[in-house]
Amino acid sequence: MDAVCEDEQKVRVKKIKRKTKSAPKKRPSVVVGFSGGDPPPAGFLAAWFNQHYGGPLTIRFPEHDSNATFEARHVDWQAIVSHVRSAEEAMRWKSQVGWEHSQVIQIMSTSPVGSSKQDVVLFVLRLARGLTLLTEGTAYDVAASRYFNPSDWSDRRLDSFRIEDHVHVQQDEHVSDGRQWLYTRGLAKFGLEEFEVFLPRGLPGNPTIDRLLALADLCVGQGKSPKVGESIQLMSDAVDIKVVNHRTHALPEGQLNLREVHWDY
Repeated sequence: MDAVCEDEQKVRVKKIKRKTKSAPKKRPSVVVGFSGGDPPPAGFLAAWFNQHYGGPLTIRFPEHDSNATFEARHVDWQAIVSHVRSAEEAMRWKSQVGWEHSQVIQIMSTSPVGSSKQDVVLFVLRLARGLTLLTEGTAYDVAASRYFNPSDWSDRRLDSFRIEDHVHVQQDEHVSDGRQWLYTRGLAKFGLEEFEVFLPRGLPGNPTIDRLLALADLCVGQGKSPKVGESIQLMSDAVDIKVVNHRTHALPEGQLNLREVHWDY
């Protein structure tokens, strides 16, 4: 009798072990929304890319899929470009992003780990620019939470890397104590955590924004986020910036991983 019970318990354990959670779906780097018609053929995107950025952009279609998904590659940078066929998924993006477009193209970086993060981000945004212009749609930078219509790309330089083109600083009032809350958006696309700082009400925000962007630029160049307790001094600034806290903050579009910084004002 005991042997039978032991065997039944082993079976139950095996069944429990099979119930593993699937890995969370990776978010795309950029989504492009458009309305009407089919997305531009991959060859159109390649021709546009080669004309504007020298190319060659190599297109490869997976054997198991239709022309809705393809890999775009230039040098050692690569990305998956996928036309969302599911009306339900397109509606989720419509609800999350707040646009009226009925169709969505997702761009997801698949570049090797050793690739330069700056180059990879530039490559993905070049693809996004091309798809925005070819569809006359709207691009949404997921990590930075920024929108780009066709006319907006003229203000964003993609021939070289500038931190302002990829990271920006949002400013809100902190709900609990009324202080000014400034935090970066966009560092996540480089595999880094965002920075935040709390200011007394009434202090001007522009110097703080400049300092946060300079800090973001330094960390992107180094490829790592500073640890809690670590101090950083910017080349152009005599102020010591100290990382004093680490936390997560939930937003409707996802979770922000934040490192709070502080300096003497």
